[in-house]
Amino acid sequence: MELGQAYASAQEVKELEQRISQFVEEEINRIMTAAMKETFVKNQYKLSSNFSRTLCKILKKGVGNRESGIGSGE
Repeated sequence: MELGQAYASAQEVKELEQRISQFVEEEINRIMTAAMKETFVKNQYKLSSNFSRTLCKILKKGVGNRESGIGSGE
């Protein structure tokens, strides 16, 4: 924690987390919109395998970062 404080204040970390969260949300929305347009058939939305793969990659990266202590407040 002390080493981290030498590089960024708590406020800077909080702002970075907010920007990352906003970016991830925007990317997920973009991916979902593209997937829905791609797979729209007879008024039914289907999740495409491309959407599923991309979402899983994003979530795995997030889990990996949390497991390594990034963003966990440690």
